[in-house]
Amino acid sequence: LFYFLYNPITKEAMIYGIYNMFMLMSVMTAFISFNALIDSTRFLYLFSNVLPKTSFVFDMALRYIPLFKKRASDLSAVQNVNNKTNQKNIKDKITKSGTYLKALTAWTLEEGMDTALSLKVKNYGTRKKVHYARYRYTIRDIILTVIFLSFSVFIYINAFLGETDFVFYPVTDRLEIKGYTLIIFLTMTVTIFFPFILEGFTAIKRGCTKIWLQKH
Repeated sequence: LFYFLYNPITKEAMIYGIYNMFMLMSVMTAFISFNALIDSTRFLYLFSNVLPKTSFVFDMALRYIPLFKKRASDLSAVQNVNNKTNQKNIKDKITKSGTYLKALTAWTLEEGMDTALSLKVKNYGTRKKVHYARYRYTIRDIILTVIFLSFSVFIYINAFLGETDFVFYPVTDRLEIKGYTLIIFLTMTVTIFFPFILEGFTAIKRGCTKIWLQKH
């Protein structure tokens, strides 16, 4: 295409760079989506049947980092309101940071003990009382799971039979989609965009319900 600082810039390199950009964006989107969808209550719901105590401890450990960050900012804001003078001395700053850490650790451990006692009183970990959040596996969830697994199995079977191919390095060629290839392509598209489709239907249903409530 052109030269930049005596280095050739080819069309293949541009396509390869764009492909890698989308690949990294997809990985980041997957982690962001997991963080947004699987919160602490859903994590406990998934694993508390098998390992109730371990899942709860693991969930609390993952929760400590953002919790420490939020409480540290709260303590800093309170301290700045009470004492508006800024300590420029290094010794004073170290002492102030140590006081923050002491208060932050005591606050967090005290809340952890209260949570543990509350769970013990509520018989957490027994056979009848395991989840502290209540979810039900409905018929809609079963139908959607069957559809998603059916599409996934269909794609993997065709990949095993050689009907599909995965090319890591981009190839510029004419795209021909017809017949059975079109069915595979549509199935893969629906499988990839399955969460977006569900979210779209949910948003439409929520919007229609809101309009109906406003009219009535």
